[in-house]
Amino acid sequence: MKKNVFLFLFLICWHLFSLSQIQPKTDPIYKPKLTGELFVEKKYKGSQYATSEWANSIIVLCTGDTVWGEKIKYNGYLDEVIWLHSKNFNKFKLDKSTISEFWIKTSDSLTIHYKQMSIPTILDNEKIFIETLCEGNLSLYIHRKINQQGVSEENEEGTHYELEILEPDNTYFFKLPTGQWIGMHKLDMNHFLKAMPDQKQAIIQLAKKYHLKFKSENQCIKLIQLINKEILITNK
Repeated sequence: MKKNVFLFLFLICWHLFSLSQIQPKTDPIYKPKLTGELFVEKKYKGSQYATSEWANSIIVLCTGDTVWGEKIKYNGYLDEVIWLHSKNFNKFKLDKSTISEFWIKTSDSLTIHYKQMSIPTILDNEKIFIETLCEGNLSLYIHRKINQQGVSEENEEGTHYELEILEPDNTYFFKLPTGQWIGMHKLDMNHFLKAMPDQKQAIIQLAKKYHLKFKSENQCIKLIQLINKEILITNK
């Protein structure tokens, strides 16, 4: 009996040792690093960020390397990713050209996925960071853009100054099965249906069946998912 127990423990130890040998070990020198420049925040009336808190992230670089666990925010006014350094707490504007996509996890456990993409409907086909809401034969993205909406006259302790007023100005982008893109600032069912005339009646019936309102962002996402599942069942 003792011999069997000893053999069993030996086999477990050997198995654990073998696993430890095949796990990749990354030399800290060769870990992917973030690059950018020091960012000095300017004061505005309204937030320049799409989310209020610094969030843990997964950042995929254009090289294919992945950086884990850094605190970042997406700046919708500048269309830039701002990084809070964990050691010196300085803020850096990351080199946009090095970032392919990133995920952030908010304090309420919501995971948000951004990609850097070119949208044909935007002037000069410029690359921007867009939030991925749903991807498939029919895809839905949103540009969490923040724009200046005027100037506020401020007076503090006898000092007069002006602040730019910032407000969200979201744009929804749909990538159709044909490869065509359409954009809208407000979710409009009629505008959407005009772009998909062959599926129009089926989409209307699907929305009625599941009691979904296109104007609601969350319900629109569910509708797009159902369209992919129940109407656009062919592969890309």
